[in-house]
Amino acid sequence: MGPDENALDAQDVANMLGVSRNTVYNLVKSGELASYSVGRKMRFTMQDVEAYIAAARGGERTSASSQTPRKVASPPAASAFRIAGNDVDADMIANYLGQAGLPIERLYHNSYQSLEEMYTAGVEAAVIHLYDRKTKSFNIPYVQRIVPGTPLVVMHLVRRRQGFLVRQRNPKELRTWVDLLRDDVEIANRERGAGSRVLLDEQLIALEAGSMPKGYDRQFLSPLGAAAFVAQGGADVTIGDERVYHQVDGLDFLPMIEEDLAVVLAKTDKTIKPIRFLQRVMESRGFKTELSHNIGYDTMHTGEVLYEV
Repeated sequence: MGPDENALDAQDVANMLGVSRNTVYNLVKSGELASYSVGRKMRFTMQDVEAYIAAARGGERTSASSQTPRKVASPPAASAFRIAGNDVDADMIANYLGQAGLPIERLYHNSYQSLEEMYTAGVEAAVIHLYDRKTKSFNIPYVQRIVPGTPLVVMHLVRRRQGFLVRQRNPKELRTWVDLLRDDVEIANRERGAGSRVLLDEQLIALEAGSMPKGYDRQFLSPLGAAAFVAQGGADVTIGDERVYHQVDGLDFLPMIEEDLAVVLAKTDKTIKPIRFLQRVMESRGFKTELSHNIGYDTMHTGEVLYEV
């Protein structure tokens, strides 16, 4: 395999980050994103992109009206309404609250980390999708375990399909969770705490697998990064949702489970009005219509209260 075979071009990186190619070029120019040249062509490694995402998640934020990370010179104001979660639907919620005049701080943490942040009063809202094998349900068991004794409300956001993202035509003929343990199969895994990583781990425990799939310890900090790695032939499969399949060329999608996304909101004096506003928004036809633009999203129960303490 040649050294440039798995390289990413600017458009690949733009697709992974959800930004324009010009933004990618500006990130390179500012020194925030590493790159290299092959002749006159700019190229990137997956490690370059993952390093940028890690830096953006660790020390940067986005405004309610933009998905492009920007550096912050000082901690956010105490009055900001902080929303955690890696899913694009958290951006949508942030935009609605921001348009209503509420100062918003976005934290791009995975589902498990977002709940931990809520327990330590680091965020007011978290968008999560965490599967529990014992109850065969999503989210509520984790809320009860990770955020005990905290007044909060959990509302259903959307139902969607989660499954295997494989190279086109599924050359390894993967069909079941057991197939991931075959000697000829290598996975692109997500980081600990990501919803798709939790789903994989819960399925492996249910199988009582004596070993882990090949590639298990190789972690990607974004679903698009893991999917692009598979599409380029670096691995055979990753776990992701149907939306990612439509964002990355060269993949097929095998649905394995219907998962529920939920938004968890801490109940404090500061959040009473935002919670009431968000409940009205989520129940509105306009919000559900916007959500349903994502292929495979079921919005029938969007806005329903699932759990409250």
